[in-house]
Amino acid sequence: MQVYEHAAGVIFIGIMASSLIMLVLAKFGMKAFIKVSGIKDSILFPIVFVVCVFGTYAVNSRLFDVFIMLGFGLVGFGMRLVKLPPEPFLIGFILSPLFENNLRRSLRMSSGDFSIFFSSPISILFIIFTFFSIFIIIRRKYKKLV
Repeated sequence: MQVYEHAAGVIFIGIMASSLIMLVLAKFGMKAFIKVSGIKDSILFPIVFVVCVFGTYAVNSRLFDVFIMLGFGLVGFGMRLVKLPPEPFLIGFILSPLFENNLRRSLRMSSGDFSIFFSSPISILFIIFTFFSIFIIIRRKYKKLV
């Protein structure tokens, strides 16, 4: 048990140190960040594209990964054309394996009983927040239509 408590303390200290470093970088780098946001799109987009291609290729040294990146770029561009926001798709694409694995783990721990998701006050609070968020989104959409 002592090992886990020590590891948690080290992780907490690491997170605090990284937060302080990010604060210092943000404070002193703000002028540089503002200058980067002022770069014309015709200059910035090709630079970002080249960095994305090199970064994708550098991970596994496979051209297939670059084609996958380009394919998903086209999917995102197509979603913009038909006025579908690509951000929820991206979040779902990234978080769905985590959700699926943890859902499977929870159901295995409870022998398939779904009441495990309603057993603690924190989980009930998150469920309430989820339904409240959905209600607010639907209400805003309805008010725009009326």
